[in-house]
Amino acid sequence: MTTGWMRHVAPCILIMLMAGGPAGILAASDAGRIGAPDNPPYAKARIPDFSVRECDCNLTMRDIDLFEIFSDPDLPPAGNDSLAFSVDNSTFPATITDNKLTFGQAPGFPGIENHVVVVAVTATDRCGMTALQTLNITVIHINKAPQYCECGNHIEILEDEISFFDLNRLFIDPEGEPLNFTYLGGASDNLSVEVAPDNSAVFRPADYYTAWEILRFEAFDPEGANRSGELLVRIKAMPELEPPLFTQIPDPLEDIVINEGEALTFRVEVRDEDSRTTEQKYSWFIDDIEKAKLGNPNFTWRPTFDDSGQHMVKVRISDGLSFADAGWNITVNDANRPPVILECWPQNNTEFPYGTRIIFCATASDPEGDILTFCWRLSDGTILKTQSGGNVSSFSKVLSAGKWHIVVLEVSDGKDGVARQSIYIKVHPDDHVDAPINPYNLMAKLYMAAVAPMLLVLAIIWGLERVSRDR
Repeated sequence: MTTGWMRHVAPCILIMLMAGGPAGILAASDAGRIGAPDNPPYAKARIPDFSVRECDCNLTMRDIDLFEIFSDPDLPPAGNDSLAFSVDNSTFPATITDNKLTFGQAPGFPGIENHVVVVAVTATDRCGMTALQTLNITVIHINKAPQYCECGNHIEILEDEISFFDLNRLFIDPEGEPLNFTYLGGASDNLSVEVAPDNSAVFRPADYYTAWEILRFEAFDPEGANRSGELLVRIKAMPELEPPLFTQIPDPLEDIVINEGEALTFRVEVRDEDSRTTEQKYSWFIDDIEKAKLGNPNFTWRPTFDDSGQHMVKVRISDGLSFADAGWNITVNDANRPPVILECWPQNNTEFPYGTRIIFCATASDPEGDILTFCWRLSDGTILKTQSGGNVSSFSKVLSAGKWHIVVLEVSDGKDGVARQSIYIKVHPDDHVDAPINPYNLMAKLYMAAVAPMLLVLAIIWGLERVSRDR
């Protein structure tokens, strides 16, 4: 049986005999001390798999010391070997600096599914022998709202002719999901607008009507994300028709009734009978207060929530020699204003250990002092809690482990006014030993005890002032 002493001495003797003389003895001594790096590296610990949301960073996967993950039997003081580290996957950004591994910001992927990226980390010794370790990174999909294409937001149509426009040219979905559309408004009484089942907008202008119309549409994807945008429609006269003989065409002609917060566009079309000048200047007034000087034939007014009552919108058109006036009587109805969510806990993207009883808390106010109803639910429709009669809602709940939850808070005033806020929450599985300690529950209790009563008093005072001012 060969002893450990013999294993070290035998190479020394062989090198000494081959070298000869004192130099050979010295070389043999050094070789016996250093030893040949003939053992491969190995992994002594595992880099854990992890998950991260698109375009986000997992802060726990930074500055990972790779000498805590890999080792080699021939490293000093046992030998003179060394290790070099590399990471290979261009899909997920990762860097190695000073033998420490850091994962960067997760990329975004097309489609609506989560993506799993496999990353390999390699340790290589001086002889080229390697040790490999792979980990799976789950990139969690985040729904992206449709995009508004401003470059294609204007079209031309002919008066007294039905025209169609594909709304998929106005909005696109970055994930390739099919979109649905609704018409929000903006057209005058001389233009009929609707959205057909094939997602095309249908325009029916009136006879002899030429103008610019600013229309608003909204696009929805299957997960509820939405985006609104404008479509500029120019209505041109039929080529064979003569221009209108009217010297002044205010549109609309009758008295108008709108709600607070709604936008209304006024238009005039003028023909200079004497043809002494072709330049017209427009000045627009609301209740005899000038709002637009040297403007254009179009004027948009959006009454605020303090403008209920009777108003007069007037325009004066001048050619430098004379002028003409047109006016509209406007009745602005008082409109309900939705509630406002002031605070909502827990914060978005909070993670909790397995079995945690999560405390949910929110405060809201209503601009008109209406009684509020809080409804907490999951994205699949499961109701978590419903509370009415106050400005604060709080409860606790244990959510299922090992998944992300989307908790939706809806605050309604009973008059079709609704405020919504969504919260992404992750609950780790029961075997997740690396879950970070989250001080949320203590913060939420302190918040409920100190801040919520103050916000409730402020909301009541604000509501009483609003009621008193309305009276």
